[in-house]
Amino acid sequence: MKKIPCVVFLIICLVITTFIPVSAYTLPAGTEVEAQSVILYNFNSDTVVYRYNSNERREPASLTKLMTALIVAETDSEPENTYITADSQSILDISGTGASNANLKTGEVMSSLDLLRCLLISSGCDAANVLATHYAGSISAFVEKMNERAATLGMIDTHFANAHGLSATGQYTTADDLLILAKEVCKFEKLTEICSKSRYTVPATNMSDERVLTTTNLMLDPSTDAYYKYTTGLKTGYTDKAGRCLISTAEKDNERYLCVMLGCPVYGSDGRFIRREFSSSANLYRWAFNDLQLSTVCDTSTPRAEIKIKYSAGKDHLLATAANEIKAVIPKASSDSVIVEPHIETDTLTAPVTAGTKVGYAEVFCAGESLGTVDLIITEDCAHSTIKHIFGVLGSIFTSKLFIIIVCLAVAAFVIFIIINILYNRKRRKKYRASVYRRYK
Repeated sequence: MKKIPCVVFLIICLVITTFIPVSAYTLPAGTEVEAQSVILYNFNSDTVVYRYNSNERREPASLTKLMTALIVAETDSEPENTYITADSQSILDISGTGASNANLKTGEVMSSLDLLRCLLISSGCDAANVLATHYAGSISAFVEKMNERAATLGMIDTHFANAHGLSATGQYTTADDLLILAKEVCKFEKLTEICSKSRYTVPATNMSDERVLTTTNLMLDPSTDAYYKYTTGLKTGYTDKAGRCLISTAEKDNERYLCVMLGCPVYGSDGRFIRREFSSSANLYRWAFNDLQLSTVCDTSTPRAEIKIKYSAGKDHLLATAANEIKAVIPKASSDSVIVEPHIETDTLTAPVTAGTKVGYAEVFCAGESLGTVDLIITEDCAHSTIKHIFGVLGSIFTSKLFIIIVCLAVAAFVIFIIINILYNRKRRKKYRASVYRRYK
């Protein structure tokens, strides 16, 4: 078992209007998290605020069921009106495995929506198989759909071997990929509503009386020590090989977070079962809600650079500002550490210039860490002045190196001409005086 290193300080993330995800940083000392892979994500800014080994491949266990639910939700928009008969093979497939199940019986008829509840609330592996068989014709065909969907979502380090998540050869994922999956699942209100329930009573079926489903996510259950009142979902997972796994969501004061925990320990030092996935997730949420805030770190009104303008009608400088507002999730005490550093492509512009012209970019830093970049643009139109242009062209001509060289050569030629002329005239005068002298001698 690994304990995530705890150092001092910070978390910084960036978003540029439509937000831009950036790297995450270390936790403050005292925030205890025990897992092999972790990622903490802020919905409001679409940024990862903490990660640890998030690209390490691990078994997903029952977190696999989120992909199963996603395929069903994307295939069937009215699962409450779809009734499915449980087939024998789906039930037999998990018989004797000790896997969690919803006690479905061969021939039992249940709505697809209630099967999703069995799948996501009580983590029924039998429900996973029944849904897979119904929506793809066979479990193997459904698994193909799962892998195809994972590829289209960009889950590059994920491969599924079944619909329920029991350990199997070739079944793996990463915290990074599960974040992608969980975000997609959260787009479906019916799925998030199911995942938020600690209890649900399934109506009686043709082969069973009412059954009460109890969530495996103890963070949702007020009757347990793991209860965390801001939790809103999502799904647990466990196998001996995968360890304790959890994807949870939480919301407080309109701030929403999602946390992926993989490979949490199963046994404590005394050999007893422990549930560190819940306490570790809660610790991350407390840190995020208490110490972090979504702040505007670069607005669109503050000038970030001043650029010279040639041949304009009335200005000699133009101002550049950020093209988009930049928001970041940063430590509450670090707002004074935000620095916006401009990088300008040219020192001088030539009129006419229109508002919105890109002139470079600015990089945003907080406490010495780079948050990302945003384009810098001119804020106003600037008209062209023909007179200034003419004088400017003439001035540039008169001050050009070529013109100076030509003038210098002309001056030199003129001086040489004068010297030659003086020498020639002296010679003529001498000759004239000599001839006069001979004439009167």
